[in-house]
Amino acid sequence: MDRMPDWAFRIMAFLFNVADFFRSPDNKLDPFCIMKGQTVIDFGSGTGRYLRRASEMVGEEGLVYAVDIQELAVKSAFRIIAKHNLKNVKPVLTDGISAGVPSHVADIVYCLDYVPHGERYPAILYGFEQADETGRDPVS
Repeated sequence: MDRMPDWAFRIMAFLFNVADFFRSPDNKLDPFCIMKGQTVIDFGSGTGRYLRRASEMVGEEGLVYAVDIQELAVKSAFRIIAKHNLKNVKPVLTDGISAGVPSHVADIVYCLDYVPHGERYPAILYGFEQADETGRDPVS
């Protein structure tokens, strides 16, 4: 999987910041019904615009993995963690082949504001679907 060039990531971050100034993105997580104590994966976490809200939703007993192939995205996650003292968020730099997180740990995997590059995108998320033995689709 190809990663977004650094210059494109910086432009995307700027545009998201402008958009978020006028309208909070927090309500985009509501349809996932994230509950306290759950483990969620923000797949393609990008600028980290959903990390703070996801952290609040899972609470102290939950965990949020911020997974991305872009090094600047992981750095952004670390900045958000430090700024908001998020103790339940773990950034993960993926290689684009595996998700970098054991698939069996996720209660919910969400993938928002993400544009796939190449053919491997579905294959990575397919690994999460394989691990779900409850019959529900953890990939949304």
